Amino acid sequence: MWFQTRDRSGSGVKQVGTLALLTSSLVLGGLVGMPFSAAHDSLQLAERQGAWDAELRLGRLAKDGTVTDLVLQLNVADKPETTYANVVYQVFALYDGDRHLVYSSRGARLLDADAGSARLIPELVAIANLQNVIDPDVDVKNVEIEASVEVRYDAPGEARDRRVAWTRTQPYQGITEITSSTQLSSQTWVD
Repeated sequence: MWFQTRDRSGSGVKQVGTLALLTSSLVLGGLVGMPFSAAHDSLQLAERQGAWDAELRLGRLAKDGTVTDLVLQLNVADKPETTYANVVYQVFALYDGDRHLVYSSRGARLLDADAGSARLIPELVAIANLQNVIDPDVDVKNVEIEASVEVRYDAPGEARDRRVAWTRTQPYQGITEITSSTQLSSQTWVD
């Protein structure tokens, strides 16, 4: 299994520590309710931005054979100490040459202030939202999904309202399907 990281500074240096952490999370912890092969397909490139190193995960939640929700989750491998940090998720549908806002999280998803790793509870976005924004009769198989997460934070002794963001764009059909047995509403996607 191969994971890559990108350094936004342009130096192209691979973050070996991040690779080890992400690999060990999958091998030792596994994904809740997901086969190992699905875990490989659902990974997004871990990306360092300033003092942050994180990945945005994207999945399709299926209940009784029908996909009901998109699932987004930010896994932070490394974050700085903060005095305040919140997360905002957004989902756009790219369809017929247009970009449609499907979802924007309401309220703050707060992160702990301590430096280190963090895993947020998955964010669920109803597939009905996607169809209602574009057209109730749209075949979602022809839609491309752009998911993004922005972290807004204050760091001790630094400027306030700093921001980092991660974006993932993928055809709807290419997003890994997750079964309802994962009970995502009460557990994190990754242990």
